[in-house]
Amino acid sequence: MVDLALIEQAASTPRKEVAGRIGDSMDVVAYFDDAGATLELWVAVSKKDRSGSFVSAERILAVFGIFEQAVDAQLSEEPENWPAARDLEWFEVARLFVA
Repeated sequence: MVDLALIEQAASTPRKEVAGRIGDSMDVVAYFDDAGATLELWVAVSKKDRSGSFVSAERILAVFGIFEQAVDAQLSEEPENWPAARDLEWFEVARLFVA
């Protein structure tokens, strides 16, 4: 389950990464970008769990879906690049347009 405090913290600190964990195994990073005409929530979910095992694509998509529902957003795309000034290796990234 996604901790809604993670989303609230990211929303209150636009253009800053907020890291958290889903359950006790999956790392997630949230990043709100309010610079354009549309508010965007970027979400990165680790492809590996804390034990080093790969996470299934279905599980990662489910996490993106939870974020979509939590902020009433539309999943726009799964871009390759993270908007902050670093690369997130071993993460799947999604950009959500917030309604």
